[in-house]
Amino acid sequence: MKNQRMLASRVRSALFGLAGLSLIGSAHATTFEDYEKALEAYNAKRYEESFVHLKNSLQKDPDNLTAKILMGRLLLQNGYVRAAELEFQEAIDMGADLNLVAEPLGTAWLFMNRFRDILDFQEYKRLGSKQKSSWLQIRATACTKLDDDVCAEQAYQDMLAMPYNKDNALNGLAAIAMRAGDTDTAEDFLAQSREIDDNSAILWRLTGQLSYRQGDVDTAIKDFKRALEINSDDPIALRNLVNIYIARDDFESARAYVDEIMSRTPDDPLAILLNNWLMTQEQTVTSNSTEIQKLSNTLSELSPDVVESQPLLIYISGLTAYFNGNIEKAVGDFERYLGKVPDDLQAIKLLAKAYISTQRPKLALTLLEKKQSLLMQDLNAALLLGDLLIDQNKSFRADSLVRALEEEFPNTLQLQLFKIKLMTVRGMEEQALALLDKNYPAQQLNPTFLFTYASMKMRFGMYDDAHNAVDALIDIFPDKADVYNLKATLFIQQEEFAKARNLLDKALSINESSFSARFNLAALDAKTGNLPASLELLDALLAQVPRHVPSQLLKAQNLLRLKDIDNAVLIYKDVLTLHPNNQEARVKLVQVAAAKGDMSGALYQLDKLLKEDFDNPAYLLQKADILIGMDRADEAEQAIVLARDVIQTNSKYLERYGNILIKLGRPDEALAAFTTAREISPYDNDLALHTAKLQIAMGKVSDAANTIASRIEKNQNNADFWYVAGLLAESRNSFDKAAQAYGRSLTIAPVYAQPLLAAYKMAERGNNPDGFVSIARKLMKEQPEYLLPANLLAQYFYNAGEFEKSIPVYIELAKLPNVLNKPKVLNRLAEMSAQTNTIQASQWIKEAFQLNASDPEILDTYGWVLANEGKYAESLEMLRRAFSRQATNPKLRFHLGYTLVKMGREAEAQEHLELAANSELEYNGKTLAVRLLNGI
Repeated sequence: MKNQRMLASRVRSALFGLAGLSLIGSAHATTFEDYEKALEAYNAKRYEESFVHLKNSLQKDPDNLTAKILMGRLLLQNGYVRAAELEFQEAIDMGADLNLVAEPLGTAWLFMNRFRDILDFQEYKRLGSKQKSSWLQIRATACTKLDDDVCAEQAYQDMLAMPYNKDNALNGLAAIAMRAGDTDTAEDFLAQSREIDDNSAILWRLTGQLSYRQGDVDTAIKDFKRALEINSDDPIALRNLVNIYIARDDFESARAYVDEIMSRTPDDPLAILLNNWLMTQEQTVTSNSTEIQKLSNTLSELSPDVVESQPLLIYISGLTAYFNGNIEKAVGDFERYLGKVPDDLQAIKLLAKAYISTQRPKLALTLLEKKQSLLMQDLNAALLLGDLLIDQNKSFRADSLVRALEEEFPNTLQLQLFKIKLMTVRGMEEQALALLDKNYPAQQLNPTFLFTYASMKMRFGMYDDAHNAVDALIDIFPDKADVYNLKATLFIQQEEFAKARNLLDKALSINESSFSARFNLAALDAKTGNLPASLELLDALLAQVPRHVPSQLLKAQNLLRLKDIDNAVLIYKDVLTLHPNNQEARVKLVQVAAAKGDMSGALYQLDKLLKEDFDNPAYLLQKADILIGMDRADEAEQAIVLARDVIQTNSKYLERYGNILIKLGRPDEALAAFTTAREISPYDNDLALHTAKLQIAMGKVSDAANTIASRIEKNQNNADFWYVAGLLAESRNSFDKAAQAYGRSLTIAPVYAQPLLAAYKMAERGNNPDGFVSIARKLMKEQPEYLLPANLLAQYFYNAGEFEKSIPVYIELAKLPNVLNKPKVLNRLAEMSAQTNTIQASQWIKEAFQLNASDPEILDTYGWVLANEGKYAESLEMLRRAFSRQATNPKLRFHLGYTLVKMGREAEAQEHLELAANSELEYNGKTLAVRLLNGI
């Protein structure tokens, strides 16, 4: 962040000619006095003057968040998009309220063509409805730029559910309908938009496009001209008019509008092309080579379509790219080469491997299947096809391939071993093992076979057979380190670590540089908890072979255990770059991303896993859970539909499935899933209690009572049981019994939060508050180190307006050394005392401010206390700081309005008081906010 700040500062300083100047008297102004001057100049569109004041403000206090946000808006206003984005990103890092920066940040991203960043920005869900509506319009624009009309339509539909910008949403939906050729629907949307606002340039431009689609060219021209009367800077309307005039051979009219486009957007490639085309048509001027060059430069970022004349050069280019890791270029080169030399087997194999490396195994399979007759000349190439068939669940076709290869390469051990692999994949483990056993007597002196035999037997836990094969290898190679290493691997799997270590020592005494033995020793150290030794060995191995995947994965796992998440992730990504189908690396990335709250990242990795294992229930259920958290319920639905049929015999999966259905708002189906799960696992006590909770939530009180009735005797000392009993009593309006049950649960498990929270919520609803107060006070006495009861009790009294009861509890909390958030406690004390004891309130808020000077609630309360002390200028500074971090808080807006009224700035105060007075939220001071607003 420090580097980003330095960059933002340098960019800022380089942008305006006045960057090195300062206004007279600014040296003596405070950072917020400079800000107030900058705000006044900005509102008056005196942008250079505003910039100077903002520069002075930020030089005095780089952490002045209000100045930073205004600086971003100023830079964006003047076209410095990258610099503006830096300011907004830094403001977010510093804690700015997203409501103030999301829209301008999104606008900057649109200008920078960073459409994916917009779609990945999920924080917009935290925005207020007005700001969310604006963001959804930005999101819809990004979707359109990415040619994703489904995404754009969803964004516009979401906008229609809000009270703002409905006309823009309707215009957007009309544009989508027109692109789909549905002119009737487009006309209907535009009619609805016109009822809201018939003075919109976009509305009339779209109406013109619709008229043109319907063949009414004269009306289209009128509509486009109407759009340009409203917004003369609309280049799309200008282009539409030019196209109409060109179609009519009216070059004079077209020339007038092209000249206008060129004057407004001189680098517009379409305008440049039209301009040169018109010059040719008018036969008055030859094409302008400068303009053509400008067009060439504009389009130079597109990939060149150059086809080399010599096929050998194309092959060499592809080969060079392949071995340099530029796989995408290699793919293009090999494809062009095979277009000229279609039967080059080596190029076919390389292209197939390149497809696999770039996660396109289906293309690799298609290529090799087309060339299967050629592959039959090369066993290795044919078995590459076989591996692809197995990987893509086409084992029957792999079986046909094997039969064909047996005719070409009979009795080939390599083919026999592939057959064993195929049998294993097809669930024919017994046949595969039988084939191994059948070949064993004849192959007891064949090291390749013995190694495969030992590996397969080890895979199926047949350790005695595996040991026999390894012992045979030791007899053949008594002086080879690898055979002792293989036997050590067996003992590691059997968790006989001492025997494994002795064998590894033997292997390394024969060959101290044995890679496999050193790797197994690293694995053994990891299993026995000696992570530093394991990492030291792995670093040495990776220095020798940087791309050794097992070493990379083991190192990453060690780093995860040591909480070095970032470096572990880098390793997993490195593995997947070359081995995109590595399941272990992807599963780990899913886990890491989900733990960090990066749901888009987790989803991306899950989709990769599901490409290879499309009906894996664990992956599907996890994907559905993540999609629900991202408000993508329709996609979650698709995931659970795929999972449903394969989980019907697994109670744990059914329980997870039911929980997902609850989140989707389908409790009846969830209950059916729980019921099936209970039939599979009738003695699962936790599942029964979980089912009862759902039944209570659904109002099926009698069913819930029956679910837990038979479990009363066995659950007398189960805190969760009594919590459920409390929920059941509360659902029957037996609030005294509910409080007793919650209390019983907390007697068994005093720090079990759920029953305490349930009692608190019951009290908040006005049901048996004395029961909650009694429970909380009892816990405070018996568990003084457990602070949740005191926090909830103080908050209950605060919400009830009983400050005289709340203050003593908060005072006691503030004295405790282990209080979780002392600044918040002090802030609450200051807020409750601001109008009755300003001296004490001032002491509390100053202490809170010293502990956390960036918390918007603390800044708000500080400003409110200062206002009650009559220190309005100081109050305004604090309230501005709070506003930059929490712009939609109605109580803060009331405090701002109150202070501005006291300073005589009623015009600015009115905006804040209107929001505060009209808020649906209740807060201390709302009545006064209404009175002040009416008095303006």
